Amino acid sequence: MDGKQVAEGRIANTIPARFSFDETFDIGEDTGTPVNLDYDVPCKCTGQIEKVVVNLSDTRLGEGDQQKLSDMQQKAKLATE
Repeated sequence: MDGKQVAEGRIANTIPARFSFDETFDIGEDTGTPVNLDYDVPCKCTGQIEKVVVNLSDTRLGEGDQQKLSDMQQKAKLATE
């Protein structure tokens, strides 16, 4: 914020490909379910976002979860062909 990093963290567990229909992957604007009840949606950032970094390089998924993710990716690919 204002040229300074204000937060950093690690999300230990995520759901690889399952989201509610009303949720979105917004950057600079929240149009889905609010993160907390301190604001109403839609809520737009009034500043300037210069950079967003999402690093997924080290997932550390177990073999079973890797297979599930691979299966989901294949099904998604087939659905778009």
